Amino acid sequence: MRINTKAGISAAVVLHVSVAAFADTTGMCLNMAGMTDDRCACATEALAGEVKAEALNLYDAVGTRYLEKLSSGQAMVEAWDGAIAETASERGVDRHSLLETTNDVGKAHRTAILACD
Repeated sequence: MRINTKAGISAAVVLHVSVAAFADTTGMCLNMAGMTDDRCACATEALAGEVKAEALNLYDAVGTRYLEKLSSGQAMVEAWDGAIAETASERGVDRHSLLETTNDVGKAHRTAILACD
């Protein structure tokens, strides 16, 4: 059996880029108790294959702000609500629609995390 080394390297680079592009999605996973780098990277990769890129980009953008707010001492609910409001304002999208989108992606993210045992 012959292995196509170029294809394997290309797939690895694409995987690394896709996971790196959503670093804050991975960061939200790592913020949960008991998570590992490997499990969270697996979940981010799986999530990228399950949801539309636009929705994942919004989820990651909210995640960036959410993690910043958590690190500054805000409570989880306050941090998430603030991140939603800021991202909606910056992107010119309806806050309620953004919340629905991120909730849907969040559910898919939790499913991916559980699947990456």
